Amino acid sequence: MKGFNEWRGLGNLTRDPEVKYSQNGTAFGKLSMAINRQVYDRESKSYREEVDFIDVSVFGKTAEVCGEHLHKGSPVFVAGSLRFETWKDRETGQERKAMKVISENVHFLSFPPRQNDSR
Repeated sequence: MKGFNEWRGLGNLTRDPEVKYSQNGTAFGKLSMAINRQVYDRESKSYREEVDFIDVSVFGKTAEVCGEHLHKGSPVFVAGSLRFETWKDRETGQERKAMKVISENVHFLSFPPRQNDSR
């Protein structure tokens, strides 16, 4: 049976996008998102807010445009797929693991001014 791997999230960037270029000139970058959600607490019989932090990889023209126009606090909608990655930590030599999103689409929801803009 063929699998299905699709992820969608709506949140705000927790820092400015990081964009780099490969040796052949292809742009790639990383977005870090915070996604707030409401969770019902049965003991207190009230809702509380929890935050999930998601790392997103972007590539090509999408990475370049994200680097030019997005910044910490920007609201975005991301669609992509999940990927589980493992690597060895350079400092400790321990194996590390993380789940990340490989983006297919990034939608900018607004363009708030940067903090040091005088617009």
